[in-house]
Amino acid sequence: MVTSVLLVACSSSLEKAAEPAPDGAVMDEVAQQVVGAAVPGFMARIDDGGGVERTALGVADRETDRTIQAADQFQIGSIAKAFMATLCLQLVDEGKVDLDASLAEYLPGVVPNGKKITVRMLLNHTSGLFDYIDDDKFWASWERIRSGSGPRTSCLRWRSRMGPISSPGRAGANRTPATS
Repeated sequence: MVTSVLLVACSSSLEKAAEPAPDGAVMDEVAQQVVGAAVPGFMARIDDGGGVERTALGVADRETDRTIQAADQFQIGSIAKAFMATLCLQLVDEGKVDLDASLAEYLPGVVPNGKKITVRMLLNHTSGLFDYIDDDKFWASWERIRSGSGPRTSCLRWRSRMGPISSPGRAGANRTPATS
């Protein structure tokens, strides 16, 4: 979560891709191949800054047999960390992010103890930030938050209330990597 906020803060402008716009027919063909390989459902969205292509095929819920829609939203879970880290390292390569800079430099006043936590610590899971995944109260209200019937509580605000779990930079400072 913090990494995604950092990426938005550091990306001052979106550069158009040098590649041609995504081809909807190709995306549909890929969807057919994936679903043909016994995957229940497939959806993709490509935004190249000049246009958006979407495709969806299969089912979103095998119990109800509800068809997946291109506008559906879902949690992608832990795989997001690898994508966020890759994007962050691309920004490092472009000189837009410094791995050893504090989070407060990019997100002043947003991250608790942000002056002592570096981008590197965030990426290698030694930030010491509280991991909301470990909080039973968070999970008790998760369905209400997700469905929109409860208050939308920011993960950053949730962590701020809980305080750090350890000092930044210490190996093992985050038991699980969800804090990124």
